[in-house]
Amino acid sequence: MRIFAIVLGLLFSAQVHAQDVIVEEALLPVTIHGRDFKLDTIVVKRKDLDGQRLPIALLTHGVSRTAQENAEVTTGRLRGQAVDMALRGYLAVGLIRRGFGRSSAYTRPRGCGTGSFLPSLRDQAADIEGVRKVVVERPDADPTRIVGLGVSVGGITMLAWADERPEGLIAIVNVSGGTGSTATDTNCDEPALIAAARSFGDARNAPSIWFYAANDTYFGPRVVKRMHEGFIARGGKAELHAFDAIGNDGHQIWGLSDGRQRWLPAMDAFLRARGLPSFDPAPAARIGANFDESGKRTLARYLAAPGHKVLMLSNRKRQVHTWRGAVDLADARTKGLEYCEKTAGEKCRIVMENFQPVP
Repeated sequence: MRIFAIVLGLLFSAQVHAQDVIVEEALLPVTIHGRDFKLDTIVVKRKDLDGQRLPIALLTHGVSRTAQENAEVTTGRLRGQAVDMALRGYLAVGLIRRGFGRSSAYTRPRGCGTGSFLPSLRDQAADIEGVRKVVVERPDADPTRIVGLGVSVGGITMLAWADERPEGLIAIVNVSGGTGSTATDTNCDEPALIAAARSFGDARNAPSIWFYAANDTYFGPRVVKRMHEGFIARGGKAELHAFDAIGNDGHQIWGLSDGRQRWLPAMDAFLRARGLPSFDPAPAARIGANFDESGKRTLARYLAAPGHKVLMLSNRKRQVHTWRGAVDLADARTKGLEYCEKTAGEKCRIVMENFQPVP
């Protein structure tokens, strides 16, 4: 509790109350290898769960190919996915690692040209562990149930973190994970990347689920196959989902709506299989029981969609419509009803907001 009090007292932070989530943004004081740093973070949780101990979802970002882009990284890169996890019942914590954006300046071990990515990846994993140690002291955090999600370098960094077997970690979600990409379909040291993936494949580590698209220009199918084979050869537990081409560059499936509509449902099944929270499908099943086939397909797309959303039913024709990916729930309600009534040509009512039924 002392650490949590210090965090609240020392951070210059802002807390924003949306319609259904609470968002905190702050520079979080952490201790890593005995040194003090500040990491830019965003914390999101459902407003109706405020006061409860929630399972923790830790999220971290990738690395751009230019120093300027890395200097401009913000928690905005993680906000949408943090909201997705919060809506599923998590205390979602997105962290910007040392040396990026507003987080403490830092020069970490190099990967390319050294013959091994392990020192750099383990050093970045220490940032995640530093945040975990602070977050578990929060009164709204359940330290026994933790999920790690990372994209690109953040994805393989999550696997490196899992290899340290941190307390409370139950599962890892790796989206387009890898390191060493210097240009389209070019890696500065592919053997070192494969070796790093293999080294993290320990049967004692938390199980993981991996998501990649066929048109990923950073880590294509051949490299992904080698990484996965190396990982599971040592006993690592990794469920690989290799999607077909998504968007102009499949490496962007973390943020693309089309990408999130593919990997979020698979992640939900993965989490449920491990007794971890996801959304409750029962209310949606009851609502959709009397829908026609077109309505049922619309409902399925709605449940898979990221971000704030509403499901609507027109009064007389009983057409099913959705509004997805809104800034917040209030925005979804307003724009959704406007869209539904214009499309259906009659009044509409909202029957679901995010994953909650509306009486």
